[in-house]
Amino acid sequence: MKDFISKVTFGFLMAQLLPGAVVVTAFTCMIGSSGLESGACLKQILDCIENHWFCSTFTILGFLFVSVAVGMLIHGLNWTVLGYIENRDGVEKPKAVRDTTFHQRPFLRQLVFAPFKMVHEIMDVVLKTPNIEHLMMDENVSHLEAGFMQQFQFLEDFYLHFGQFYAHMAYAFLVTLVHAVVC
Repeated sequence: MKDFISKVTFGFLMAQLLPGAVVVTAFTCMIGSSGLESGACLKQILDCIENHWFCSTFTILGFLFVSVAVGMLIHGLNWTVLGYIENRDGVEKPKAVRDTTFHQRPFLRQLVFAPFKMVHEIMDVVLKTPNIEHLMMDENVSHLEAGFMQQFQFLEDFYLHFGQFYAHMAYAFLVTLVHAVVC
């Protein structure tokens, strides 16, 4: 039961539902704010979201469903981009993302330029991927000795969900940033 609650909380609510809800809310703000005057306050925008998604049980369930679907789309996009980054120099010798030039730079510089890098990586996936083989990732668990499997499982259970949460929220905030610039 402990693993179930942990996986639902961190693997589903935080890594799928919340990033999807951020994107759906951003889309709702963009669509809903078109009818508002340019000096609309936050209360008017929140009322627009509430009137659109939270006026009945059906619309709340719709919001949750769409949020999960968008969260799953973000999840797929994240793993696709990671697969491309690892294989962009060739599928014979995949290169870990942490070993790329961008991730060797100081953290503050990575933080400032991350939105531009994310857009660049997505465009590279769309425009430069020669075939689906360049988007695949090999599981590293096959390279572990049996004695390290329990430690690997602990790390995967605990840190993978947090890593996915942060990565997915980065994509969700990127979409929100684009919506804010458009509006």
